[in-house]
Amino acid sequence: QCHTLFGEGGKVGPDITGSNRSDLDYLLHNILDPNAEIPNDYRPTNLELKDERSLTGIVTRQDSEGVTIVTAAETLTISRDEIATMRQSDLSMMPEGLLQALNEQQVRDLIAHLRR
Repeated sequence: QCHTLFGEGGKVGPDITGSNRSDLDYLLHNILDPNAEIPNDYRPTNLELKDERSLTGIVTRQDSEGVTIVTAAETLTISRDEIATMRQSDLSMMPEGLLQALNEQQVRDLIAHLRR
């Protein structure tokens, strides 16, 4: 949903096709502690809108007119007059504890898939 692998998947997270996927320590470090290293291009921004909605996503464009933000579900362009506050987050959009919902075989399957 979030990452692209071999041209398939989402765009909110980095394309992991060319990442260091063959290194098991690298994979586990990034999966188990997603907040340890957040690339600047993928540092989330929290937008509080004047209508009391909140959005968190990756800002892909901003100018005097508005901000384009990619959330886990969609890409939105928000007018500057709709934004109450805008601040970068210190937390990754990748949630912690992703492996907790998986059994041992599912974890092995996921790691094997990522390392292919």
